[in-house]
Amino acid sequence: MKLTKNNIFLNQNLKNKNEIFEHIFNYFFKKGSVTKDFLISMIKRDVESSVAIGNYLFLPHANFDGKNSVLKNDIVFLHLKKTIIIDDQKIKFVVGLACYDAKHIEALQKIAIAFSNIEKIEKLVNKLFINYEDILKILN
Repeated sequence: MKLTKNNIFLNQNLKNKNEIFEHIFNYFFKKGSVTKDFLISMIKRDVESSVAIGNYLFLPHANFDGKNSVLKNDIVFLHLKKTIIIDDQKIKFVVGLACYDAKHIEALQKIAIAFSNIEKIEKLVNKLFINYEDILKILN
């Protein structure tokens, strides 16, 4: 489970968390990474505790009970065309995770560390033309 140019999508025109959940679910479902139950599990996880975690990051993933909806580990990165507000947080980046094993915790930790440097993240938010390499530098 690694980010490459194939699972990074730049300048996405998504306007709210429901559009983001649908987009991530459709991406994973079409790849055969999740079952139909994954969408509900992502939404339940966000209801339990918001996945808008600060520093412009929205981190949708299944709740613990939803791990059975994951068929294979997968990751997707979305860069939003415009910053949106979700649960009182500014969101510009979305990392969707589909994990059924210990990789889940490892991936969450790695992402949290990558997004912990707000100065670095704000430079990326304010960059006029973002490219794949900018994203890969942060997360790989």
